Amino acid sequence: MNRKITQKPRQNRTQDELLEEIERLGGQYELNEARSQLYGLKQSVVDALAVDPKVIGITTENQMQAAVAKQFEELSTKHLEATIVILRRKAGYVLLAGKYWVHRAVFTFGVWTVIVALGLPICLALIFSTMAWGWTLGLAGAVGLVGLGCFIHKRIRA
Repeated sequence: MNRKITQKPRQNRTQDELLEEIERLGGQYELNEARSQLYGLKQSVVDALAVDPKVIGITTENQMQAAVAKQFEELSTKHLEATIVILRRKAGYVLLAGKYWVHRAVFTFGVWTVIVALGLPICLALIFSTMAWGWTLGLAGAVGLVGLGCFIHKRIRA
């Protein structure tokens, strides 16, 4: 799974680019579902505009095709982008500052790093202290940190 920080998608992406991202995030099943939904969406646009085309100023077949293409482009792009947001959230990404998609494992790794940065010096100080049984407390703390690291690593991989 791709766990890097990715920038928020740029605007005006083509339908093919959006479908590629859907396939990357959700696989072939989600891609087939998205294509099926696009087909249904196009049929709905055609049906909606065909009800009474003269009301909206469509008099020729070329105008009808242009209106269908324009409406379909707007609706399909919004639908595919919403699908991508859903798939990213399912894959474990979080939108950070309204601009960047960050995988939740980055936060977990960051918390683990802070815990180790604070806990390990304390454990080492206890291991090398002259306090009675201080080395056992330090060793137990260090083993606990390693155990916590293994637990966090197991949760990230799951």
